[in-house]
Amino acid sequence: MDAHTDRENIRASNPALDELWPSLAAGIDARREDAVRFRRMLHAQPETSGQEWSTTATVADRLRAIGLDPRVYSEDVGVTADLDLNGSSGAFIALRAELDCVGVDDEKEVDYRSMNRGLCHACGHDAHTTIVLEAMAALHEHRDALRKAGLRCNVRAVFQPAEESAKGAASMIEQGAVDTVAAIFAVHVDPFLEVGRIGVRTGPLTSSSQVFEARIYGRSGHTARPFEAIDPIPAATNLVSLFYELGPRSMDPRYPLALSVAAFHAGAAYNAIPDTAIVGGTIRTTRQADLDHVRDR
Repeated sequence: MDAHTDRENIRASNPALDELWPSLAAGIDARREDAVRFRRMLHAQPETSGQEWSTTATVADRLRAIGLDPRVYSEDVGVTADLDLNGSSGAFIALRAELDCVGVDDEKEVDYRSMNRGLCHACGHDAHTTIVLEAMAALHEHRDALRKAGLRCNVRAVFQPAEESAKGAASMIEQGAVDTVAAIFAVHVDPFLEVGRIGVRTGPLTSSSQVFEARIYGRSGHTARPFEAIDPIPAATNLVSLFYELGPRSMDPRYPLALSVAAFHAGAAYNAIPDTAIVGGTIRTTRQADLDHVRDR
């Protein structure tokens, strides 16, 4: 199902909103080029999880320019802003975007490629941030008409730090970022959807994720005398095989599981047996109980 499926139902339920659609769309279209420039600026200046100081400041400035009053969170990472559309209601619908990037090199040959080596907005967080900012700008521009339309809630923009390290959400929740929030939309791009379409569904749409790391310790030695060493690599490779074998068998087959080993590190010299091997990856499920069960197994 996509947003177009119920658009007529939405319009029919509130004729006042029906009159606003063309004006909202026109305002968004008028800001399109500026939005592209802003997204590319963010793309060129990615910041790692928990260190999104410049990105947070940039987003806060953008919110002020829109006419909103941003709240910046502890350690100067993370920001929210509220738009009052129903003075008699304390409830909020939140729009959430992430601020951090992933730790990979940007290999594109474009003028807005990442200027920070080893960091890249390869997960779309620059786009998510821009989308939420533009949504807030459009809503703020039409705030009087939206208030007259009799909306039953207000809107809060939530810009979350440290999404990739899975630490930012808990920190912002502890600081009250989602207090009085009745529902939250976590914006995410999807290259498999046509431009202009929004994908929604009943139930989980994406999986939760748990990072894991296993360290296997042996004893280093020269490859000419392997009998004097304890080689951790065979044990590590066997462990990888066991992960892939036991992971699916630890799950109820009616529910999805994605267990991936994405890192394997064990030494640097071709003629030296290392003393340690490191295996790491992620476990992804749609139910927390499954995630806990597979991790504990």
